[in-house]
Amino acid sequence: VYLAGGAVLKGRLVVDNAKNVKILGRGIICHTVKHGVKISNSKNVLVEGIILTQCSTGGSDNVTIRNVKSISYYGWGDGMNVFASNNVLHDGVFCRNSDDCTTVYGTRLGYEGTCKNIKMKNSILWADVAHPIFIGINGNADVPEILEDLSYENIDILDHRESQIDYQGCMAINAGDNNLIRNVRFENIRVENFRKGQLVNLRI
Repeated sequence: VYLAGGAVLKGRLVVDNAKNVKILGRGIICHTVKHGVKISNSKNVLVEGIILTQCSTGGSDNVTIRNVKSISYYGWGDGMNVFASNNVLHDGVFCRNSDDCTTVYGTRLGYEGTCKNIKMKNSILWADVAHPIFIGINGNADVPEILEDLSYENIDILDHRESQIDYQGCMAINAGDNNLIRNVRFENIRVENFRKGQLVNLRI
C-alpha cells in the first residue's frame, strides 16, 4: 500500500493473517481514525514514512516500523503497542500520544504469548499521560510469560505527565500478571524536564 504525500486516508489499514506486506508513503491517516494501522497475526511487515494516530503489533513476527509519526489526542490513545510478538523494530519514530507512547505486553486483547527481541532506536517520545516507555504489565497470570531481549537506544523523551504515583515512569518496567522480564537495555536516553512523574519506575 502506498499513501502518497498530501493524501489523507479516512479509514484504517489492517494487516491481518498476512505476510510480506509494505505500507509506505508520506501521507496521513486521518486524525479521527483510532488505531490507524493494526498489524495482527502477520509476518514480514514494513510500515514506513506515514503519519497516523496509532500503530499496534499483535501476535506477529518480523515487523519494522520506520520513520512513522504517531499523534493521538483521545483517551487510551497509546502510540505503538506490542502484544505477544517477536522481532519488532521501531526506528526513527515520533510519538506524541495521549497515553503510553510505546509498550511491550504479553497476552492482551486476544493475542497470546511471549515477546522477544523488541527494539526501539533513534526515536522521540512525548507522553501526555502514562508512560513514554512501558514494559510488562499485561500477560497470562495462570501461565506466566517471558518478555525478553528488549532494547531502547538513542531516544529523546520530551515530556511525561502522570498523576497516579503507581503509574509513573519515563521508563517503567511493571512485571504484572506473573510475567518474567529479562535482558532489558536502555542506552543513550535523553530526558527533558518533564512536567510530572518519575524518571524510572520498577515494580516487580
